[in-house]
Order: sequence, then C-alpha cells, then structure tokens
Amino acid sequence: MSLLRHDFQNDIGLILRTTDLVIMESKDKTTLAEMSNIEAVAERMIRLLSLLSSTSTQDSRGDIESMIENIASQAMQAHSNLQVTINVDETVKNTHYIGGKLLPLVFENLFRNSASYAGDNPIVTVTLFKDGDELIIDVMDNGPGVDPIIQEHLFEKGASTRGSKKGLGLYLSKKVILSLGGSIEYRTLSKGSAFRIRLKTF
Repeated sequence: MSLLRHDFQNDIGLILRTTDLVIMESKDKTTLAEMSNIEAVAERMIRLLSLLSSTSTQDSRGDIESMIENIASQAMQAHSNLQVTINVDETVKNTHYIGGKLLPLVFENLFRNSASYAGDNPIVTVTLFKDGDELIIDVMDNGPGVDPIIQEHLFEKGASTRGSKKGLGLYLSKKVILSLGGSIEYRTLSKGSAFRIRLKTF
C-alpha cells in the first residue's frame, strides 16, 4: 500500500508541475481558471493519500470550526462557483468531541456533491450547535434535493445522489462517522439537500 501511495503521489506531483507551467505561460483567463481548479483537485488528492496513511481515531479539542473552514476554503478554490457559509453557535466554542484523521473527508465529499449537483451557483450553509452531549453539524445546500426514490439507499455502497451505481462518497462518509460513534442522516427540505451529522462530545 505504501508503494502504491508513493506512485500516486509521484503522478500527482507531475500533474501539479505541469499545471504550474501552464499557469506561468498562459494568458488566457479560461485556461488559467481551469488549471487552478486542476491544481486544487490534485492538492486535495495528495491530502487524501496522506490521510489514508493513518485511520486512527483521536480526541479533538475545539478545532472543528477551523477544520471545516479549511475544507470549505479548499472546496471553493477547487469549485469557483461554490459558496460555503459557516455558522457556529457559542455553545460549540472549545467543545471536546470525538474526531479522527478521516473526518475531513466527510465534509470534502459533501461540499463536492453540492458543487456538482446543486446547480450553477451552489450555496452551502454549515451550522454547528450542541444538543445535550452531542455536537450537531447541519450541512445544507440550495440545490434540487435528492429524489425520494434514491434517499432510501443513499448511504449504501454504489448509490449516488444522481441514482447511478458508482457512488462511494456517502457510503464511506457514513463508515467514517459510525467509526467515531456518531451518525449521519439525510433530511428532507422543501428545497435543497440537508445532511445532519452527530458527533459525541466529552
């Protein structure tokens, strides 16, 4: 696995070097925007490979807001049409919660889904608050929502928000959350998609 990861990192490094050259030499705004998007995605892949090198659970202390802000910033860089707003209730400040190195992948997947499926100008609102001894994270977008027929199988292996049989993101996201003793569910809205994540606090 480590050898395979090394090969992937080398290949992605080549992509980054090539995009850097195009960015330096090109004056076309459309090309520059596309290269910047490719660069952001490649950097995300490198972070993903690094995260996959360790799956250990860890106690996280009060950094959930900054973690989500970082992931949101990276997502908006990779998807220029995406807007992410984060609202944090005062009760969340300095909250100790059960987290892990793979937790950022959950938010990367949710933001990427919104950027891909929520229309031309996707807007994501993230709200964090406490409910008893649980940390609640609501992730909502302004898209068309998920077809009711798909909702029942949304977190199953192979399912996707478009009804294809190639989806793994939500399946893996649920696996990550469950491994932390938490939960993730899809919530029906009059418009848009909404996911509620619950994490244990201590």
